[in-house]
Amino acid sequence: MRRDIFKFIRKINSGDINFTLPVVKDGAVEAFLRPITRNLKDYEVKLLSDWRAKNQHVFKDPNPITIEGTRRWFLDTHKDRRLLFFIESTSPIGHIGIYRIDPEDDSLEIDNVIRGTSEKKGIMHLSLAALISWAKKVLKPKNIYLKVAERNTHAIEFYKKNGFVIAEEVEFRSEPHYKMRYEELLTTS
Repeated sequence: MRRDIFKFIRKINSGDINFTLPVVKDGAVEAFLRPITRNLKDYEVKLLSDWRAKNQHVFKDPNPITIEGTRRWFLDTHKDRRLLFFIESTSPIGHIGIYRIDPEDDSLEIDNVIRGTSEKKGIMHLSLAALISWAKKVLKPKNIYLKVAERNTHAIEFYKKNGFVIAEEVEFRSEPHYKMRYEELLTTS
């Protein structure tokens, strides 16, 4: 991964690079991944805030989730090392992102995987696959990781079904987590 990747990410987050990623099932486009830019619309902030609040127990964020707090979080953290995408069909279904992009060890972390609505069964699997495929082609990491709370057995099983294996136990926000590594990358690159 090149160091100039941060310039590329900054351009996406600022809205200077505009694109969507198709989420495909059996050759048909089921949804799109659309980068959420720093030019957030009010309805986008409200969706992010609602989904974060609904899933606050997973993130163990001790702070109350508010619309303005969500806007601040997004603007403070989405500059050059983090990308967040809406998963959209006819409307946003959830979001998924990339974080901790590290050109030193050629790695990145899948982050903020949230299902916002219950529509489109299987869309999260397809969205994760689309994001990983794009990252492998464009960002070209040698390693793709994610962190998940050990108590979040539903998410752990989801990630295992999508090619991740438990690599190690880590502490995050004073809670035991697993660092999971994407294994498919090692066999298909």
